[in-house]
Amino acid sequence: MSDNAVQRRLAAILAADVVGYSRLMGEDETGTLTRLRRLQTELIEPLLAEHSGRLVKLMGDGFLVEFPSVVAAVSCAVSIQRHVAERTLDSDDGERLQLRIGINVGDIIIEDDDIYGDGVNIASRLEGLAEPGGICVSQNVYEQIRDKLSFRFSDLGEREVKNIARPVRVFQVLSSKDGAPAVSAEHRRPPRWVLIAATLVLLLALGVGGAWWWLPGLAGGGGGKEPSVADAPVIAVLPFDNLSDDSAQDYFANGLSEDLITDLSKLRGLTVIARNSSFAFKGKQLDVREIGEKLGVRFLIEGSVRKAGDRLRVNAQLIDAVSGNHLWAERWDRPNGDIFAVQDELTSKIVETLDVKLSEGEQARRWRGQTKDTRAYDLYLQGRALRLTFSEQDVVSALPLIEEALTRDPGFAAAWVELGWLYWSHVWLGMTDDIESYKQKSLDATNRAIAADPDFGDPHMLLAEIALYEEDFGKASQQAEIAVELYPGNADNLIILAYYTSESSRTEEALKLTQRAFRLNPLPPPYYYSIRGIVLTSLNRFDEADEAFGHCLELAPEYVSCYRYRTVMHLEANDIEAAREAAREVLRVFPNYSISKHEFWHKQTTDPAERQRRIDLLKSAGLPE
Repeated sequence: MSDNAVQRRLAAILAADVVGYSRLMGEDETGTLTRLRRLQTELIEPLLAEHSGRLVKLMGDGFLVEFPSVVAAVSCAVSIQRHVAERTLDSDDGERLQLRIGINVGDIIIEDDDIYGDGVNIASRLEGLAEPGGICVSQNVYEQIRDKLSFRFSDLGEREVKNIARPVRVFQVLSSKDGAPAVSAEHRRPPRWVLIAATLVLLLALGVGGAWWWLPGLAGGGGGKEPSVADAPVIAVLPFDNLSDDSAQDYFANGLSEDLITDLSKLRGLTVIARNSSFAFKGKQLDVREIGEKLGVRFLIEGSVRKAGDRLRVNAQLIDAVSGNHLWAERWDRPNGDIFAVQDELTSKIVETLDVKLSEGEQARRWRGQTKDTRAYDLYLQGRALRLTFSEQDVVSALPLIEEALTRDPGFAAAWVELGWLYWSHVWLGMTDDIESYKQKSLDATNRAIAADPDFGDPHMLLAEIALYEEDFGKASQQAEIAVELYPGNADNLIILAYYTSESSRTEEALKLTQRAFRLNPLPPPYYYSIRGIVLTSLNRFDEADEAFGHCLELAPEYVSCYRYRTVMHLEANDIEAAREAAREVLRVFPNYSISKHEFWHKQTTDPAERQRRIDLLKSAGLPE
């Protein structure tokens, strides 16, 4: 193209794609194409015409549109998402179409009827960051419409995006200022197979009887619509200060904060930042507005705990992280035995202040039905705190604490899961040669947890870990799906499910799961970045994968799994020299490493040829068999 032929202008660009297009085509190519054409002609094209949008091109699973104004582009995007959601609300999962939309405003190059340039590229990258049914816009778009359109936005912070030199600040369109959702707030039903699998697990665990009521819509349980994550208030619970004279009571203050995070995360009407991110500010004197900005939240909970004799004092405040104002402050001065009542009242106060609408099922489960024995609860907190140090000595010390908690309350589901993790820690920390015995003990404890509390998601993630060890990847993925469905606000479950999903060849879905996990845990532990690198490797996005592994190793320079998967990434990218360098780092950190004993990657396929290919690749990098 000659210089004289170059035409430029400023424009608003909308990029959209169909979620899970490859999977839909694989399941029903003719039906998917028919539904997509009908959506295009009956809904999208009329809405584009209404908002003066020019359809630049269709791209199989998506489309690119140019608008004369930013206001028109965002208004049209919101209309499209609302109409698509309404149109497919009653469709079966296999027939449902969802879109992701990204919008940018910038300089574009026009050639014939097509458009190019960074303005277009950024819009495409923003579309990739949007959730299914959601809309992401650039800062330029946000600045131009913030006072012109009555929508609320969530600041997702700066994001590094492929082939763009500088980070892009991203905003998610939420709802109108009067509370109406910008996009559909429909209840996102899980796939039927997940519900069936969950039901079978529960029936087996409970001896068939008693689990029928868990299914949504049966026995009056939670049949109404629930708010989408996009419309939910975003909150972080900062670690409560221990004001007791005994510093050893830190575990109790931490446990109170962690349980509050857990309780709030179970509510679909709230988006709650994960423990790892909120606890990053423990002991730091920072302005609440700075913390809110770093975590990307509007609301913060902070507080303190003092235990003295048989008395307990808890102070808590709900803070607007934008203005720094306290929305309320409460103090509870009670006997130690009232700790559960205090937790329930604190959670209820947050829910009422933020006007969170609970489903019938959530109302029925409020809040903690697992134990009323305060001594059992205290023992559980001590044991959990010890296990999470991942020290062999602490794992041994934690075991009698959890066993005593269960002696006091045999129906304490969380303690049964903790016991299961302690037994399983003996296996994966290499503390025992009797692997089968400890595996069975872990399974028995996990099943006791499910029997005690069928709505508890944590035991299913432990079952997934054990299934992975047994090389039953399908079962591992299935159990992880159940855990996420039962506990959708748990970022750790989401990131692990992303790993399983990627290994199941659902790579685009896996990437979205990592994005959800990072949103809930913006200051994550190293393994989040390692899993993100694994998912990006599956998508052949090797530069981004290498960057993710780099972040992982900045946080944990001795993290052998990260070096291991970086080796895999370089091998898949056909960069043998870089793979050999990464393999040397594996052997530096873990001199006794061998492919056969320590590498799950080559085991996570039932195809003998693919398994051998993976082993040969690892050997080619210099790793011993």
